[in-house]
Amino acid sequence: MKKRITTLFLLALGVSSIAQAQTDIPGVGIGNPLPSQSAMLDVASTNKGVLIPRIELTDLNTFGLAGNTKDEGMLIYNATEVKDASNVVTIGIGFYYWTNKPTGQWEKVTSQSVVNTLSDRIKVVENATGSGENGGGTVVYVPGEDGKPGKLVIIDKTTGTSEIPLDELLLGNETETFFKVVEVEEEVDNVKKTFKKLHYFG
Repeated sequence: MKKRITTLFLLALGVSSIAQAQTDIPGVGIGNPLPSQSAMLDVASTNKGVLIPRIELTDLNTFGLAGNTKDEGMLIYNATEVKDASNVVTIGIGFYYWTNKPTGQWEKVTSQSVVNTLSDRIKVVENATGSGENGGGTVVYVPGEDGKPGKLVIIDKTTGTSEIPLDELLLGNETETFFKVVEVEEEVDNVKKTFKKLHYFG
């Protein structure tokens, strides 16, 4: 009986030691002899970077990598710009990560230059719609024909008419925003009328 208890004690001690050892195992260090305990890979350098695999995406809804495991958070760098038949960029160059929500697709990681471009376009729309000190004018949404992207037409009394194609504003810069024209029925002067409205989804 005593021998059995001793054996069980030693076995439990061994399992505990293995578990502790696995917890204390450091990650891999490259250029760093003491990698962080919280990192599986710790790369250190003062004059070199890390190259993420460069892939040529052809469809944002297709995983397309070897093994087809569709791992959440998979990171790649799309090295080739993709354009549609109208020469509009549909997949821009840059970093993308895979998400399985809601149905699985590559999401583009935005950058400061993209944010600046979108911000400049938004300022133009704000000025035309009356927001801010320089506001004044009219913005009209013109739906695209035959499945083509629509555009915002800005009519200003001082600068004239200018256009902002929505494909240039969004496609190729980020992947989560889209517009859709829907018909709604509203009552105007006790008369029901059908209008087309632009809905934003982001």
